[in-house]
Amino acid sequence: MQYCDEIDSFISVTNMIHTNEHFLSMTRGYVCDIKLRLSIFEFYFKLNLPDLFEHFQCFEIETVFYLPDWLLSCYVRVLSFKVASRVIDYFLLDGEVCLFKVAISLLICYESELMKSCHY
Repeated sequence: MQYCDEIDSFISVTNMIHTNEHFLSMTRGYVCDIKLRLSIFEFYFKLNLPDLFEHFQCFEIETVFYLPDWLLSCYVRVLSFKVASRVIDYFLLDGEVCLFKVAISLLICYESELMKSCHY
């Protein structure tokens, strides 16, 4: 299902990028901005899922491998269109904090499967 044509979509995304500090700081690629987001996420990851966090540490699965893509794409690459649309709505309503909540929620949903993994 398409809601608008390519040109309108491009204009909408461009406007969103230029009016939202999250997208500006992530697309600029400043190391300090990215490190800040990684450290915030890792704090809450370890707080909410200590066993899974340790499991990731044991297998050297670093947050930088997956989180920047999730945050920058607002999950459109890993979730169905319907769910990703809800995440984007949530993001526009509540801001960047929702993207961290969605990341933790995804890890909670798949925790048992991830804990069974012995390699990546």
